[in-house]
Amino acid sequence: MARQRRGGPLGNYVSEWFGHRVYPLVVSTPEAIADQRGECCPFLSQATGEARRCIKGDASKGICTINSASNRTRQDWLVCPYRALDPELVGNAVRRLFRLPNVAEPRMLPTVNLQKPEERADVARRLGAGELVFIYFDARLGGELSIRRRRDLPSFRSI
Repeated sequence: MARQRRGGPLGNYVSEWFGHRVYPLVVSTPEAIADQRGECCPFLSQATGEARRCIKGDASKGICTINSASNRTRQDWLVCPYRALDPELVGNAVRRLFRLPNVAEPRMLPTVNLQKPEERADVARRLGAGELVFIYFDARLGGELSIRRRRDLPSFRSI
């Protein structure tokens, strides 16, 4: 039995594995089991619109969040940066960064999706209608932004 202290058991626990809850309760749906067996990242898959495997190294493969008893209470901590591609989280960040009203629903997509003709057409239609579209870059998703080095400007790579 785990040692106890105020706030719950000691230690860190994987709380989300391949995008599905495993601590303190285990989600055991057919979708969760399929994602875990196939090492599928639901966040990369949702962002790109196609099935994507987890791209992290073996030591952290599949771990999205951990749960620890820091700050005297058990809480989840984001571990995987791709977990942050959750549309609600990205939408909240975009609304906050660009001071948009909470009711705004801008379209957000990774640059890699612009390879798909239907995505380009959708973006063009939305922009033509005056809607907001935000496109984000990520080298591991297949989209990268490079600006050539100039004397007055250092080279730039996406982060």
